[in-house]
Amino acid sequence: NLKPEYVNNLELGYIKYWKKLSLNQSFYYRHINNSFRRTVTANYVTGGTIVKFDNLSSAELYGTEMVINANFSKAWKANSTINLYQQFYNDDYLIYNNGALYMTVQLGATYNINPQWSIQFNGRYNAPFVTPQGKIKAMGNGNLAFRYGAKNDRWNIVMRLADIFKTQTFNIYSTSDPNYFFEGYRRGDNTNVGLTFTYNLGKASKPIKSVRKEEEKQPQMVDPGG
Repeated sequence: NLKPEYVNNLELGYIKYWKKLSLNQSFYYRHINNSFRRTVTANYVTGGTIVKFDNLSSAELYGTEMVINANFSKAWKANSTINLYQQFYNDDYLIYNNGALYMTVQLGATYNINPQWSIQFNGRYNAPFVTPQGKIKAMGNGNLAFRYGAKNDRWNIVMRLADIFKTQTFNIYSTSDPNYFFEGYRRGDNTNVGLTFTYNLGKASKPIKSVRKEEEKQPQMVDPGG
């Protein structure tokens, strides 16, 4: 039976603003007790595999994340997130790859052609990294969306194209057991197209004023004493 994970987290952040740019830099450390991971082992009797989750004694993770937001103009905005961290596993009985280094990069951009039309791009890249039992190759994808909205903001239509470069793949292979090797690979055949229609039934109601402010407006009664 799996035990629950307990995470101790420490984070330090710094934010800097410029006229058209902002930077959010953070550094973090996490200590995870009873960290669990998916494991695949060979069953030499049946010739099959056993897939299960195992608890490790603990795991440690530390890294940094940088978020950049840029307003190039009233029409063009962009943002990027870069996350770099390293993770160590601590266990006395199970043999795992250690010291895995991870990096992910996300990029988003929006361009407003006019008050009704806008176009948005977002992409993601995962650098190749080591898993407890093997390695996962680099993967990434890019998505594109077109939005048309009514002048009164009552409705809008969004068409989304997912994986426009057809690069979304998942490729994993094992390195932990010299007598057993497995490799998995999957990818989508075609670019996915989605269409969303949104209609606003009404405007949002005005925020309710606090009771304290309403009470302050009422005339105060003076106790004459006696």
